[in-house]
Amino acid sequence: MPEPHRIPADDLRAFVVGLIEKLGTPADIAQVVATTLVNADLAGHTSHGVMQIANYLGGIERGWLVPDARPTVIRELPGSAAIDAHSGWGHYTAKWTMDRLIEKARVTGVACASIGAVQHIGRLGEYAEQAAAAGCVGIISVAWGGRDIGPAPPYGGVSKSLGTNPFTVGAPTGDDTPFVSDFATTAVAHGKIAVARLNGTDAPADSIVDTNGAPTVDPDAFFDGGALRIFGGHKGYALSLVTCVLAQLNGEYDEEGRRVHGVYMQAIDIGAFQPLETYQRHVRSLMDDMKASETAPGVDEVLAPGEPERRARDRQLAEGVELSGAMVTHLRECAARAEVDPLC
Repeated sequence: MPEPHRIPADDLRAFVVGLIEKLGTPADIAQVVATTLVNADLAGHTSHGVMQIANYLGGIERGWLVPDARPTVIRELPGSAAIDAHSGWGHYTAKWTMDRLIEKARVTGVACASIGAVQHIGRLGEYAEQAAAAGCVGIISVAWGGRDIGPAPPYGGVSKSLGTNPFTVGAPTGDDTPFVSDFATTAVAHGKIAVARLNGTDAPADSIVDTNGAPTVDPDAFFDGGALRIFGGHKGYALSLVTCVLAQLNGEYDEEGRRVHGVYMQAIDIGAFQPLETYQRHVRSLMDDMKASETAPGVDEVLAPGEPERRARDRQLAEGVELSGAMVTHLRECAARAEVDPLC
């Protein structure tokens, strides 16, 4: 297997910008998309980083991703908005929407939005961090649900009918490590299995089953008709359906296919409830209390949500973004498809 590479974050970002601009993406949108993808890699979430470029290339080639589309507001009240993404870059739409919600929350205290006709928006923690940096609590969820859709069956079932349906909350702590709880309602995100296959490693234990429903760690078994497992049994299943209920606010429902898809976003202005500084101090104290816990056998340290991402980001900003040899080969293939110069 090819050796891993360390790529300066700015160089990786410039490569992504050039590639997706070549495919018809306006410069300002390309900057947002590239920043979001590279930030995912910096945070250690390669499943939501530049690895996704090949999927986006396929989307543009097949017409379901429109690279120059911009979101519009189709219905609006002081504390809410219904957004049409027009099948454009989901990363741009999500950032644009959260910016709008933060502004609204300054006036109304709480603001929310539902987004329809939206494509993949990348790592949801990006928008939770965006809200936290603005002194808000951010809530984001994405849902797919219905007949013959997604990679996961409902709890107790075998027919795949749910997406990974992540649910994310971010809050400021007054320092460089905001609280960010960002997780799929399946045992792992779909992209984690794709990374394992690309790098020739096992999938995480208890995360996938094969076509017969038997547990496996072979990522090829998942892509040959297997499925992701819902985490937490009936509780994870219920939370997955919560994301679907929120997504349905956009009214985007395929009556014939019986499918729902959408993004829900919310911003809560902390200053509407108490002084921001007080809230941040209390949240940081809570996180510190968690970290002060006596560790269980075999555990070196208790971490708070958001801490692993901050550590990975600090390390890779200093040393360069680590890309496996297989990932570099993958990006070279993407560059050839887009007819741009390879990264390295």
